[in-house]
Amino acid sequence: MGPQPHTAAWYDRLATLQTGYHYPWKSRLGAWNGEAAYLALVREHLRPDADVLDVACGHGDVALDLAPHCRSILGYDRTTPWIALAQRTARERSIANATFVCHDSSLAANGGQARIPAPDASLDLVLCRRGPFHWIADARRVARSGTAL
Repeated sequence: MGPQPHTAAWYDRLATLQTGYHYPWKSRLGAWNGEAAYLALVREHLRPDADVLDVACGHGDVALDLAPHCRSILGYDRTTPWIALAQRTARERSIANATFVCHDSSLAANGGQARIPAPDASLDLVLCRRGPFHWIADARRVARSGTAL
């Protein structure tokens, strides 16, 4: 039996089995599905002068797609190979306003308090596509007035 799903050990193991964080099965989604609805909602909050955070960004697909529509985007994930892939893809696509960092914002990794790797009052939009959600405890610190989560 392998690691419990969606634990640190599970993500570490998954990173050795596939390139990036994606679902490897072959399927097709209808025109209006959960992923499309999520991205439509996110795009409603984007603007050219927005500074955006993508929590648990995996290999950066969403952040890289959103980068042309905002001033800056910071993506972080605790899985080193995925962050390396996001950084490489940003360079290959010449996307200069996207930054990717390897960071674990969990309570366990930060002395009992969640910690987002961004300066105080620096963000206009904070995204988290699939969890985890412990970072919410630190969101107020990094949010500017009017920030959307």
